[in-house]
Amino acid sequence: MKKMLGVFASLAIVLCAYAQVRAGTLPDISGTWYANGNRSSRCHISQSGVSVSLTNERGNTATGRFTDPGTLSTDWGAFNGGQVTGRISGDLRTITWSNGTYWSRPTPSPLQPTLAPATPTPTPKPTPEPLRVSVQPIERNHSNPIYVYAASFTNGYVPFTTRQCVSFRNVTTKVVTAADFRFVVTNRRGGIEQQFGWSDKGTFTAPVRIDDHCFGGRLPAPNVVRAMAYETVRLTQVVFADGTSWEPGASYLRGYTVTGEPLAKPTLQTTAGETEDAPSREGANDLVTTVPYRLRTQFTGAGACLDVVNDGRDNRLSMAPCGDYSGQMWWGDSAGNGQARLKNRFTGSEKCLDVVNDGSNRLTMAECGDHTGQMWWAEEAAQGRVRLKNAFTGSAMCLDIINDGRNNRLRMAECGDRSGQRWSIGR
Repeated sequence: MKKMLGVFASLAIVLCAYAQVRAGTLPDISGTWYANGNRSSRCHISQSGVSVSLTNERGNTATGRFTDPGTLSTDWGAFNGGQVTGRISGDLRTITWSNGTYWSRPTPSPLQPTLAPATPTPTPKPTPEPLRVSVQPIERNHSNPIYVYAASFTNGYVPFTTRQCVSFRNVTTKVVTAADFRFVVTNRRGGIEQQFGWSDKGTFTAPVRIDDHCFGGRLPAPNVVRAMAYETVRLTQVVFADGTSWEPGASYLRGYTVTGEPLAKPTLQTTAGETEDAPSREGANDLVTTVPYRLRTQFTGAGACLDVVNDGRDNRLSMAPCGDYSGQMWWGDSAGNGQARLKNRFTGSEKCLDVVNDGSNRLTMAECGDHTGQMWWAEEAAQGRVRLKNAFTGSAMCLDIINDGRNNRLRMAECGDRSGQRWSIGR
């Protein structure tokens, strides 16, 4: 009887312990684990009450159960390790197995407070490039029927716009109803960056001043704005109230000075009588001087000057927009017999204007020497201008502009009544 009571007592103790495991709070160990801490050796535990299912890093499976809240008893089968007991660490991050291995899982990151969404950084508004353009003398200004006494090209009041203004006076004897202008903006080397036209319409009675007639446009791209340096204003047409019109080269009846004072009597104004760009009569046939001068032709107008191309070789000639460039400053040294060697401030006194001796009659800047292609003289031409001739090509050939649409290349051509051969010497 005593023996039977002992058996029942032992069974009661086991059942009581099992009841404690079931009734107690078991740790949550379900999820992914790593064999021996290697993240490439993934293991897995599924948990249901006191029972667990396990899969190791090789894909082998086992069943098991909690024998107490900190101990697992598992069975992997006879060929995969048999009975293996695991001890669970207090932080539930490691299981140490009785076969000498362990499983682990990383410590979770501490909870971070939820951050308020960041205030977006405002995108900075681009700043327009400032225009730094100086206005050069207006072409043939003193001979024009519309005298421009002020002009400017600046940034507009609205961002990324331009503001073009002109101030002028009608110096004719008629009422003007429209004045057409052409604005050419160049870089410091004379290359055109932008050009545009504008017709200012109204009733312009002489000699009233018209102050700051302006119009706007879009600001060009920043790289174009940075390259802009000079603006030339050209008067391209004037329309009178009586239906007649004026264009460059034509004459008109002048009634007032540029300051608005009436002339004693109306005077016929012609291009050749202008005060700024016409050649001086006393030196028209004399190329020899120490005072630099610019060379222009009637064909390309007062806005284009004979220039040396700044390309590293510095020997090519071109007609380029006039500006304050050393390549447009010429002077002559006497070569005897009324002839002169033409030199240029950009290339210096060691180089002279020469004719290429290859049958092409092209022009070049070459080392000065006793060469007939460097001996020049001037002969009178129409409208107070001169023709430029050379000892190498003879008196039948004149310095001319090639009429090819570009109108900037030079050659020696047979002399004739051509505007491209009529040169002015502007000191």
